[in-house]
Amino acid sequence: MNLETINWNKDNYNTFINYLFTFEDLKYKEFHSKLILNDNLIGIRTPILKEIAKKISKGDYKTFIKLNNHKTYEETII
Repeated sequence: MNLETINWNKDNYNTFINYLFTFEDLKYKEFHSKLILNDNLIGIRTPILKEIAKKISKGDYKTFIKLNNHKTYEETII
């Protein structure tokens, strides 16, 4: 998924959420769930989240922010 050139809309955002789940790390999720109080945790390591956020910031990040519904911890962090 090329996050730098995407024209964000609801469909693309839903595809993005599915894309986030490809980075799920169950051991990290188990560990991280003990540190934060959030039931909606995917379990993506921080360096990966930073890289995703960096790519989004190079594109249409304002529309991305408007579409972000903060359902998961990772969406909020990005």
